This record gives sequence, structure tokens and C-alpha cells, in this order.
Amino acid sequence: MRDDFIRIVDHRKPDSYQARPIMTDDTDLHQETIDQPEVQRHSRIGWAFLIICGILLPTITLVVETLTHMCRDTFFDPIPNPGHWLLIAMVPISNALLVFTPPSLIQQRLKWFGWLNTISLCIALYYTLLFLPLVPLSAMAILFFGMGLLPLSPLLALIATWLIRKGLKRSLGDKADQLPNFWRGIALASVTLLAINVPAIVTRIGVEMAIGESPSLRQSGITLLRAVGSNREMLKLCYADQGRSNGLFDLTLLEADLDQQERIREVFYRVTGTAYFEHKLPIKQSIRDWASNFDEQQGGQMVGGKILGVKLSRSQIDGTIDQRAATAYLEWTMNFKNDTHQLQEGRGQIVLPPGAVVSRVNLWINGEAKEAAFGGRGQVRQAYEKIVRQQRDPLLVTSAGPDRVQFQLFPIPTDGQEMTIRIGMSVPLQVMNQQSAQLQLPALLDRNFELPTQLRHAISLQSDSALMHSTVFQQRASSNTAYHIEGALPDEQLGRRASLVTIAQQQGTSPAWQLDTLAKPAAVVIQRMTQTPAWRPKRVALVIDGSAAMKTSARQLDQAMRNLPADLEWQVVVAGDQVPKLQPLKPVDGHTLATILKQVDFSGGQDNLPALIAAWDWVAQSERGAVVWLHGTQSITLTQPDNFQHQMRQGHGDIRLYSLQMVAGSNRLLTALDGIATLHPIPRLDTPQADLNRLLQSWLPGTQAYTLNRERVMADVVDQSALSTPSEHLVRLWASDEIHRLSQSRQAGAYQTAATTAQRYQLVTAVSSAVVLETRQQYDEAGLEPVSPGTVPTVPEPETWVLIIVVISVLTWQARRLRKDPY
Repeated sequence: MRDDFIRIVDHRKPDSYQARPIMTDDTDLHQETIDQPEVQRHSRIGWAFLIICGILLPTITLVVETLTHMCRDTFFDPIPNPGHWLLIAMVPISNALLVFTPPSLIQQRLKWFGWLNTISLCIALYYTLLFLPLVPLSAMAILFFGMGLLPLSPLLALIATWLIRKGLKRSLGDKADQLPNFWRGIALASVTLLAINVPAIVTRIGVEMAIGESPSLRQSGITLLRAVGSNREMLKLCYADQGRSNGLFDLTLLEADLDQQERIREVFYRVTGTAYFEHKLPIKQSIRDWASNFDEQQGGQMVGGKILGVKLSRSQIDGTIDQRAATAYLEWTMNFKNDTHQLQEGRGQIVLPPGAVVSRVNLWINGEAKEAAFGGRGQVRQAYEKIVRQQRDPLLVTSAGPDRVQFQLFPIPTDGQEMTIRIGMSVPLQVMNQQSAQLQLPALLDRNFELPTQLRHAISLQSDSALMHSTVFQQRASSNTAYHIEGALPDEQLGRRASLVTIAQQQGTSPAWQLDTLAKPAAVVIQRMTQTPAWRPKRVALVIDGSAAMKTSARQLDQAMRNLPADLEWQVVVAGDQVPKLQPLKPVDGHTLATILKQVDFSGGQDNLPALIAAWDWVAQSERGAVVWLHGTQSITLTQPDNFQHQMRQGHGDIRLYSLQMVAGSNRLLTALDGIATLHPIPRLDTPQADLNRLLQSWLPGTQAYTLNRERVMADVVDQSALSTPSEHLVRLWASDEIHRLSQSRQAGAYQTAATTAQRYQLVTAVSSAVVLETRQQYDEAGLEPVSPGTVPTVPEPETWVLIIVVISVLTWQARRLRKDPY
């Protein structure tokens, strides 16, 4: 069969060969005269060239690039999608078929083999032109490394494919005109290449439009990308080393704008509704899998995308509830496991119980729980980032918005080792009425680690009063009078109705108190429960996030929309692609509001700031108004909110912004508004619909509100015997309120005083953070001091409750005796 092929491709045939048929039997072959050694030698050289350059070399090149992405990581991506891979593979496959298929079968399927050869020739020509700039460099690389043959593969394959076509035409003689026209093959191959490049071309054109200067052009680009753009191509453009051209068709597109990474990443969020770092890196298919776990957000301030192989292996929430002081203390212990071969950083956001404040942070180092140091946000952040660069053992906890904190721990040891942290929080109970209060457990809001499907959050709560709870909890027998319940919840139930606990309140309870040992002179924090008419606005603007993630959640609010107070002025503002429009509704009509919700085109990721500003401006025209912001996540900052922050702080009248996040995840805009007094997160106690409905019902005429008011007074002016049992966490909660007040003050030095107060009372607030470092030297270099273990709150074991009750009784009796007989 090889001799048959030699006759087809040999361009040095004597006259005797030209009269011979394509097919010859073995007798003809053996009767061949052997007086042409030079022809035979050149024929065998041609055979070897075609096998090596037309079949083996392109096959090896395709395999090497598929496994290593050598060309893609260095110059450009020659195989941007599976379609390109199939076209490249067609060249060696076509050549192999024409070389090894009997000529008789080729004649029977002449048209099919002819088109196969023609298209392969055009594909080889396309990639030859694409790699043409690398030819000089490749020729030099052959001499030094031997790897230069790979970039030369398209050129050599083109020559081999052309020789095969030439030999095929000569062997066919008069039938050569039956082969497909070369230019028709060029046209077909070009159309095919263009078709598989359309997503990349359209995406690059759309991105160029979306980062343009004209607002209308930018919106047109966003619309185009949402309709026909390729998310994969946009994701590649979000990375400087992945956004290179894919071929001749888009070689000149977007080359000048690859340095505008931040704007391209914003476009990706606007189109998809998710941040670029929430998706797998586009280099995941490389055999260099270390690159797939590269963490771009390490040491930064964003949670970032998931890291495969890093997971939460154990979760335990322990807590104590003091119904007499309407407070609780919770400790959340988490174990993180790293199954990768790289040191990794774990990051996550926790939504706290309403009004809670983090008051203890621990990291286990060498089997021992180390206490954190508290300090100003900037000071603590700088210390953490410095240690992360040194790959040591810090844990950072910082505020990430109202009632939420972010934790970061690095490095989680490699190859299945674990790292353990504990976050303690002082919690005020949510007083519903004189008979009951509620406690909602904390929950994970965002994370960069995995949660195994079998993971359950173990819950253990102790109380001095009866507890009403869901069926996931069970009462545990105890040797004392304390109530003790336990349960295990999957992550999707944590922070929902299933994890809500109701505590029976005692009527007529006297004020609770706690001695503030840090005050000079001595002072006492007193907490009183008051009942007053609920705050009511006159104007309400409902701001609806039009992002794609809100589509399902927002449309579940129909029932809440139908229970609106009828005597208020209403506006509905949709945060969407268009400029926010105000739609006054007088009189209020819940059915109309529900209809508007159904008409919202939830798509992509929307910038909520323009809608908030428009709503705030309208509400601020009244002496008392509210903006109710129903929103999802926003992991990318699209517009700097500096002016809006100033507007909220300087606003005249009693204006409030209520925030209700209905989709789990980070929200950079909400984080930027952290610490502003006019921002009121809607307490997260139940489903979003129930939480919103509770707010709207509180605005009905005649509604009463129960509030807990804490104040600090001098110890010598209060009769402690007239107060109820002392509480361990009232001072911390008072300090949290005081820090919030000071941070809003316009007086000189108030902000620094707030940070100093947070450090003294060991709290994580909008002006302070907590960090655990490994050595004393690291603390000294950062100017920080870890807290003393004796000053931190703890969760006592159930068996210690009896002792606590006895001690409290003795202290109360002694205080009363001293009041009666001080001498």
C-alpha cells in the first residue's frame, strides 16, 4: 500500500509511471524495473516527510498544547474552544486517511476525500498565518531547545497537506477536475472558522462598547452581551494574561483596552450578576493545577470565589441566654480543613443576631486557644496583611456592614490539616412583648470555602427561662434548674425560622444592671425596657434591586405588599438599567405595588446607588420618611458612595434607610454604609417576607414598640438593691451603642475616642477590628496588645449554672445588707 501511495505523491515519476493506472496488483509491482534508485530514494523521503510533518507533528503539537497550554500562557490561545480543537485535529486525521486509505476507496469516495483535503489545507493555511510572527523565533528555538518545531507545525503541516493534494490530482489525471475548487474550500473553511469565533468576536465588540465613554453606548454593549455574549470569553478578559486574542478574526479587538481590567470586571458583573472571582479561573484545564487554586483575593477585603479543597469540617454554636437582662452570649467554633497542597486563606461573612457585637475572638495555635488584640480598623488590617505576606498564623475579624462581620484566617495548613477559630458575640434579645423575646442564631452570609453536604451546625443553648423552639432542637436533661436544648441544623436552615428561639419573659421585671469595672470613677450600666408608640414615617420609598438574583425572592413579597398602611405616601424606585423613575402612588394600593414587582425585568447585576439617591432625595422632602431597600448581593463596587454617605450623615429631619438583604452573599455597597446612624437593618428573624411584613405592620396607627434602653450612671447614685440580677453583657452592649454614637459625632476627636472605647471594651465595630497573631514580637511591631483571658466572656458548662445562681444570690443578699447597715 505504501508503494501505491508513493506513485500518487511522487513528483519525479518517469514517463512509464504516467501511463500506469492508480491501482496495480502485486504482479505489476514485482515486475517493476529497478533501474530508478534515485526516484525510489526521493519517494521514501517524501513518504517520511508526509508521515512526520503531516500527521505526527500536528498531533503531538495539539496534545502538548491541550495539556500544557504553553502557547496560550505565553503568546495567545490557539484553541479557545472545542470547535478550534476539532478543526485542528482534522488536519492530521485527513492526512492519515489519504495516506493509508487504498486508492480504489479514494476513487469511490472522491468528493468526500476531496472536500476533507481542501478544508484541511485551508485550516493549515489559517494557523500558518496565525503563527507566522513566531516563525523566526521558532527557527532559533530549534537550534537551542528543539521545541521550535511546535510553532512551526502549522507551516510544515500546510506543506505536507499541499503535497498530498498535488499528488492526488496527478494520480487522478482527467478526473482531477472533480476535486473541490480550492477557493470554495477557502470560503467554507473561513465560514466555519468565523462561526466558531462568533461568540468571542461579539463578546469583545460588546465589551468595547460597554467600557466606552457614552452612557448610551455602554448600555447598548451591556444589552448585547446579555443577549449573545459569551460569559467564558468575558471571564478571560477579566484576567490580563487570559484576554489575548484567539485568532486572526479578533486579533485587533480590545488590544488597547486590556489594561482596563477593573472596568471589564465591572462589565462582567453588570452582565452576569456575579463577580468574576466567583467563577473558576479560565486556566482550570491546564495540567498545572496549582494555578487553578490561585487566590487573587488573598489578604484582601473581599470574600472572593470558592477555593476547591478548602472546607468547613466542623461547626459548633454554644450559647447562654439571660432572660432577666434580655441578653445572650454565643460562641461559634469552626474547624477548617485544607486538602490542597498550597497554603490557603479562609474567608467568610457572618450575619449576626440583630444588634449583636463580637466581643471575643480566638485562634488555636499549637493546640492552645489564643486571644485576639482589638484596635482601630486600619491598624489591625495592616498587621494582618503584613503577617499574611510572611505566611504565619493570623486571624482577622472586622465589621462588614450592620449586623455582619467578616473573618479571614491564614494560612490553613496543607494536605488535610485543620485550623480552628472561635468567634464570641454579645447579643441583645429582640423583645416582642412583655411575655416573650426572641433570639436568632448567626449564619454564614458568604464564604470562599466549601460546605460538605453532610455538614451540620451543632447547636447547644442554655437558659434561665423556658425556651420555645422548632422541632430540630431537643430538651436535654440537666442536674440544675437551667434549660438546655441541643440540635443540629444544615446550613440552609441556620439563620432561618428553624433556628429561631423564643424565650419566656417575666412581667414587671425591674431594670437589669452591670458594674462597669473599666470606668473611672466606678459606674453602673442600667438597662430598662420601655413601651412607646412605634416610629412612623410620613413618606416611604420602596427601592427594589433589579439584579437577576432577586427575581425569585422579590416576587415572593406579594402578601407583604398587600398589608401596607393606607395613610402613607409611597414611591417605588427600581434599580435597573435605566435612570430611576419615581412612581407616586396615592392612595397606597398594595395590589399595584405587587403588579409593579411582577413587571420588573430582573437581569444582570444592577447598581443600586442611583436608585437609593433618588429615593432618599424624595423622602427627605418630608420631615419624617423612610427608604426601604430590598436588595440582593453586590460583590463589586460600581459607584463610589462618598456623596451618599455624606448626604445620609448630614440629612435634615428624621429620615431612615431600612435594609433587607434577600439573597445570601457579600454586598459592598452595604459595607460602605456601615456605621451610619440613619441605616437600620431590618431584624432578621424569619423569612424575608415575614421580616418585611413585621416592619410594615409596625407603621400601622396605634402600634406600640418595646425597646431596651441602656445608660451608664455613677455607681454611688444608684441603689443596686432595687435592680434585678446583674448581667455580664450589658456593659459591652452599652459600649457598642456609645461607639456608634461617637462615630457619628462631628466633634473633633470623637472618631478616635470611639476607636479607643472599642479597644478598651474589646469589641469589633465599624471603627475597630480584632486580630490574633502568633508571637509577642508581632503584636509589639503592630502596636497591639492581646486581651487577658480573664477579661473575656465565656459559655459556662451546664453544671456550673447552680454555682452561678448561688454566687449571684449571695452577692445580692450582701448588697442589700450593706445598704441597710454600711458599718
